[in-house]
Amino acid sequence: MPTDYFKLEDNDEDILHDFSASHEDALESMEHDLFQLEKDPKSSEIINSIFRTMHTVKGNFRMLSIDPLVDYAHAMEEVFSLLRSSQIPFTPYVQESLLLGLDKLRTEVGTMMATGELQMSPLKKITNAYNKLVHVKISEVDIAAAEIIKLIAGDPTKHLPLSIHHEHSFSKPQILEEPDTDSDLQYFKILSIRTDSHSPFWDGRSGTILKICLGMNQLLSQPADNRQLVTASLLHDVGMVFIPTEIMQKTVKLNTLEEKSLQEHVGYGYEWVKRMSGWQDAAQMVHQHHERMDGQGYPNNTPGEDICTGAKILAVADTFYAISNQRADRFYKRSLVRATAEINSCSGSQFDEEVVDAFNQVIRQRFTKA
Repeated sequence: MPTDYFKLEDNDEDILHDFSASHEDALESMEHDLFQLEKDPKSSEIINSIFRTMHTVKGNFRMLSIDPLVDYAHAMEEVFSLLRSSQIPFTPYVQESLLLGLDKLRTEVGTMMATGELQMSPLKKITNAYNKLVHVKISEVDIAAAEIIKLIAGDPTKHLPLSIHHEHSFSKPQILEEPDTDSDLQYFKILSIRTDSHSPFWDGRSGTILKICLGMNQLLSQPADNRQLVTASLLHDVGMVFIPTEIMQKTVKLNTLEEKSLQEHVGYGYEWVKRMSGWQDAAQMVHQHHERMDGQGYPNNTPGEDICTGAKILAVADTFYAISNQRADRFYKRSLVRATAEINSCSGSQFDEEVVDAFNQVIRQRFTKA
């Protein structure tokens, strides 16, 4: 075992399962509280809640003897402690650095649960950066927080605006803005608008995903058929209209049965599209857009080499929209930097690496125009 890697000790599977579930709940709670704190930065109730939750997270890492994450959580806990005592200000940069820190914890714990290992050097660098933030002058807090943001988010986000309030310029595009003589595509566009109306959080969603998909596709060495990709982008979630409204609009985490019901939208959409002449490739894209490169996706646990290019493209665009916009169970938007960093953290495991590289180019082109 290389010295840069930490190996998780053997633990009872039930213990690890309970740990993983409680850890995710804790991260969601702290993320929610950090956005609430933005509205009321002086709320002792909110900051105390965050501090207690992080202290519990650190204790869970210690119980499992995951020393690198104990140190990481302790460094974040120290920042929360200074916020609690009003020794540092709760600026947008501090907020973003802490939110990204929670994202990193989520990714690292997921990797550890899947492989039993953690790479220590990146964690140590971030831990040291949080420790540095604790000791800087108040006038240098934002500079130190910005360094943490760059360290966690990495190169793909270095040209993106750091403001967490930056509006995504993909919002609400008009997908019927140009006449289309193809009667099928005209019909699919109308259907996509009807699908978007199924959720109050999907205004302009199909147009956004379509633009991102087409942007990525033109950068790939072996692109998908553009016309088939347009159709798949417009109809990839048409099966959602068959999902009960109470599941679509549920404001808390779905249970196992509800999650399984939601996943059935892929099959509904596939069965509908494949019955139309000439759209078999689009149907396959619809069927596979929730599969993963590591074979852990649904509906069939299809491995990366068997996933079609269009589905790989759709997977990235669909996920980007989901994590950068409001949902029924999440009232806040993730910043562009956080959303892009999350996509990149899943490159090679959830998403195809070449597609993620193309995604980075599309995002940079969209948001760095002078």
